[in-house]
Amino acid sequence: MAKFIVIGRGYVGSSIERFLSRRYDVESWDILDETPAPYARSKEFDAVFLCLPTPQSETGEADITAIEKTLGSMQADLFVLKSTVPPGTVDALSEKYGARIVFWPEYIGESKYANPYFPTEIADEPFAIIGGEATLRSRLIDILIPVMGPTVRYHQCSALEAELAKYAENTFFATKVTFCYEFAHICGAFGADWHAVREAWLCDPRINPMHTAVFRDDPGFGGKCLPKDLAAILHSSETAGYFPVQLRATQAANAIIRGEAPGEAQP
Repeated sequence: MAKFIVIGRGYVGSSIERFLSRRYDVESWDILDETPAPYARSKEFDAVFLCLPTPQSETGEADITAIEKTLGSMQADLFVLKSTVPPGTVDALSEKYGARIVFWPEYIGESKYANPYFPTEIADEPFAIIGGEATLRSRLIDILIPVMGPTVRYHQCSALEAELAKYAENTFFATKVTFCYEFAHICGAFGADWHAVREAWLCDPRINPMHTAVFRDDPGFGGKCLPKDLAAILHSSETAGYFPVQLRATQAANAIIRGEAPGEAQP
């Protein structure tokens, strides 16, 4: 039986451990554990799953220190990266550490609400986006398919394309949130009920209701992912020479909506 280790036991890492345990021998380790890091035992495992934080730095850049520390300390036949990372990270780290890395971004959510649009467990995801070299993608699919089954869509692409796809999703959600708050404000200017307008808008099946609710007590978008991922792709894009007008506006609008910058945004 194949043996894997999950590094990082947060929300995603814990779900990965439960997922893999359905068919494989799995261990996990987290920096908060009292036990020593398993770096010296890395060759015992067929693959290492990296579920590590990439927090926002002061410049907005994603901090990949935890990932680099692990790659520099372990020698594994295959690293599966679950953390959201800036475009080009997998290719750069593969070259820097001589590591075989495949990127499998996560698409589970820590939602407080029941909804049919995304799962809270990785085992229930209807698709897997797998980015990296063809041979590494194939190896990961061989690991996943006995657990996820044949009906899941296994979309293969380059690591760069997978990295950008993940950022596209989270920055779109951020933009959608700010759009809805702005339109709720527009409704208020006309004396209209945003809730009635929203329900009418959602009658069109092309509009997904996720990220369309307006919360007066907790406006805009916050949490672990959307703010940091928006900041990270802005930093990466501007470093690459492109200055995103729309996404900068989304970031600025959210700051006003949340009362973190001057402006009127109460719907």
